[in-house]
Amino acid sequence: MNKTFFIKQNSTLPTLDYDLSWSIRNKYEVSEEMLKNVAVTFSMFNTETGRYSVVNKSGEIIFNEDVNNIDDPRYLIRYCFTERETRKCGNYGGEFVVDFLDSGLKLKLPINKFIDIIITPSKTKTEVVL
Repeated sequence: MNKTFFIKQNSTLPTLDYDLSWSIRNKYEVSEEMLKNVAVTFSMFNTETGRYSVVNKSGEIIFNEDVNNIDDPRYLIRYCFTERETRKCGNYGGEFVVDFLDSGLKLKLPINKFIDIIITPSKTKTEVVL
């Protein structure tokens, strides 16, 4: 299954979340301990031109508390876009690289694919004022 992510032009929300599922953790023998010392990066390229617009920017792994099965705690890999990164509409491909620093294991997610990212036009541009 190919994941498709939609975000509006010039927007920073929603965040891009990718499920680090139990099956992936099991297949690559990723322990809870390994998840404590990781480096996460995200890259995104335009599917028409092949040109990267986001290269190895920092992401994070977070614990997803919204699970029903306590035996399978879930983790999410997350990237937060900047307005600059979403200023051009189009179709993009994205990927995370998770480097488990203590073990030397490095995973590219999704495996053998990319996340389809579609930046859609927006007629409005808002600014949050605190």
